[in-house]
Amino acid sequence: MLSQYGFARNTIDALQTTRDLKLKGVPVFFEKENIDSMDPKGEFMLTLFCSFAQEESKSISDNIKWSIRNGYKNGKFTMHTEHLLGFKKLSNGKIVIDKEQAKIVKMIYKLFLEGMNNFQLQRYLEDKGILTPIGVKK
Repeated sequence: MLSQYGFARNTIDALQTTRDLKLKGVPVFFEKENIDSMDPKGEFMLTLFCSFAQEESKSISDNIKWSIRNGYKNGKFTMHTEHLLGFKKLSNGKIVIDKEQAKIVKMIYKLFLEGMNNFQLQRYLEDKGILTPIGVKK
């Protein structure tokens, strides 16, 4: 919660963890904030810093969500097609069906409907030398 690596997910978790450790005689020292859990003022300071960190995290999350929703409203979104069989992204960002890969997708569905399971399909594609969308055999 307090460091770049994260101490806890939220204020309550951070406080509970430091209290549990304190009861066992294990001090927690937050170097950046100069907070010692064994210091009587430590829990108060920890509560303040954790609350600030939690609110900052929530604000960042809300901003990202807003940005994504706003992009959708404007018809813009990010879709990574590198690992997606059957589609490709044009230089203008438009996503279209890749006709050659679409043949493979249709074949996979046909074989699945004929009873092949995932493992059998994987083996079949590997035996036929059909590469993944990123160009690897497996």
